Amino acid sequence: MPIPLDYLPLDEVDLRDVTDRPYWHYERKLLAASKLIAGCPQLFGLFLSNFGCGPDSFIAHFFKNKLQGEPYLVLEIDEHSADTGIITRLEAFLDSLPHAPQSQHLHAAAPARAVMNSPLTKRTLYIPRMSDHAMALVAAFAACGVTAHVMPESDEETLAWGRKLTSGRECYPCILTTGDIAKTVKSPGFTPDRAAFFMPSGRGPCRFGQYHRFHRQVLRELGYPDVPVFAPVQDETFYESFNGWGKQFSRLAWQGIVAVDLLIKLLLRTRPFEQYPGAAEAVYEEYLHKVCAAIAQRQALDAVLRESRKEFAAVAGKPEGIKPLVGIVGEIYIRANRFSNEQLIKKVENLGGVVMLAPIGEWILYTNYTAQVLCRRHQKYYQLFKLMIKDTLQKRIERRMEKVFPDHQDNFSEPSTQEILRNAAPYLDPAFEGEAILSIGKSIDYLKRGVDGIITVMPFTCMPGTIVNAVMRRCRDDYQGFPVLNIAYDGQQEPSTGIRLETFMHQVRTHKSPRP
Repeated sequence: MPIPLDYLPLDEVDLRDVTDRPYWHYERKLLAASKLIAGCPQLFGLFLSNFGCGPDSFIAHFFKNKLQGEPYLVLEIDEHSADTGIITRLEAFLDSLPHAPQSQHLHAAAPARAVMNSPLTKRTLYIPRMSDHAMALVAAFAACGVTAHVMPESDEETLAWGRKLTSGRECYPCILTTGDIAKTVKSPGFTPDRAAFFMPSGRGPCRFGQYHRFHRQVLRELGYPDVPVFAPVQDETFYESFNGWGKQFSRLAWQGIVAVDLLIKLLLRTRPFEQYPGAAEAVYEEYLHKVCAAIAQRQALDAVLRESRKEFAAVAGKPEGIKPLVGIVGEIYIRANRFSNEQLIKKVENLGGVVMLAPIGEWILYTNYTAQVLCRRHQKYYQLFKLMIKDTLQKRIERRMEKVFPDHQDNFSEPSTQEILRNAAPYLDPAFEGEAILSIGKSIDYLKRGVDGIITVMPFTCMPGTIVNAVMRRCRDDYQGFPVLNIAYDGQQEPSTGIRLETFMHQVRTHKSPRP
C-alpha cells in the first residue's frame, strides 16, 4: 500500500542523529522519512526524483546511507520517461521485497556528521587545490602553527576516483574534490590518525554546502571513519571557526587571497603579449612562491608585489594591435580551476583574446555582506559590529595592495559588493543570495569597463548557473547584444566546446567595444 510522505509523523522525528544542519525543506522531510522507514520493518522507501534535480543529487546519498541494506527504489523522471519502464521497475521492486532478509530492516547506519569547527591539533590539514589561492591559505596556516598541505592538482586519476564514488548527478566540483580526497587517502604515506581535510560549508541553497557531509560519508565507506573534515560555515560564525589559531590567521589568509588575485591579473595582462612563450608564467610561479613564503613568515607583501610588477613588465612585449577583452564569470570552482575548465583561459588567449577573470576575493567580501544581513535579521548586534570591523579592515588591505599597481588601477580595482548588487538589481533581487547574483553583477561591471564579450562557466546541472544562463539573455538585450557564451562542464571534454569557443571569439572580434 503506498503511503504519501505527508501522511507520516515527520514532525516527531529528531534529526540530530541523522544529519548536520539540513537547509532544504524537503531534505528535512525525506531524511525524517528515512529514519522512520529504517525503524519499521513494514515500511520501504520509494524515492521519486526528476532529472537534474540539484538537491536530490545529495539527498539520495543521505537517504541511502540511512537505509543501508534495506531495499528501496529511486525513480528519476523526465519528459522522456515512458510509463512502461516505470511500471516495470515498480513491479520488479515489489517482487523483490518478500525476498529481502529480515535482518536488513534492523540495520541502522551511523550518522554522517561531517562538520568540525574546532581547531585541529596534531593533524595535517589537506586542502583541495581549487586554485593557487590554496597555497596562500597553506602559508597562513603555517604562520599560525598548523601543518597543512595542498592536494595535487586534479587529473584523470582524480576524475576516475570521483566518478567511481559518486552517482554522476552531483555537481562537477564535488566529483573532483571527492576524487582528490580518495587519491590522497590512497597515496603512500597517508596517516589517517594524523590527517584532516578542509572543505568549507554553507547554509544553501547552493549544493556546495553539502560537500563536506558527502565527503565524510565517502571517507567512512573507504575505511577512514575517524578522519575529520574541517568545515567552517560561511555565515556570521565563519571567522570564529579560526579563532583557535590566533587573531592573525584571518588577516594573513586574506592578504594571501588578495595577493594571488593580483598576481593572476598581472599574468593575464602580460601573457598574451609576452616576448618569449612561458616567460610570464615563470614570473608568476616565482612570485606566487615568494608571496607564500612572506605570508608564512608574517612579512608584508607590498615589496614582493612591487618586485613582481617590474618582473612582469620586463617580459611583456609591445602589443601588436588591440586584442579583444573577454570577461569570465560563473561558478567559483569551475572558473578558477584549470583542470575543471579544460584550460579555458589559455584557449581564449590562443584564439587572440585577453581575459579578465572574476577574483576569489569577491566571494569572501560577499559572504561578509550576507553575514551582516543575517546579523541584522536576527539582531545579533555584537557579531554585526565585529563583522563590520573585519570587513572594513579587509577592504582597506585590498585597496592598499591594489595601489602597488598604479598603471593598472582601472582594471585591478574591484567594485564593492554593494556596487555588484546594484548592477544585478534590474535582473535579480539582492535577497536571491549566491553565485548567480555575483555573476550577473560582475558581468555588468565588465561591460562598463569595455569588455567585448562574456563567458559564463558552470558545472553541468548547476542551479545558480542555470539561472545565470537564463538571466544573461536579458542582460544581452539591454547592453547592445554583446557576445556571450555559456559553457557547462562535466568532465566529458566535448569536442563541440572548441568549435563554440572559436565561433564566440569571431563574434567578439566583430563586436569589439570602444575602450572606456
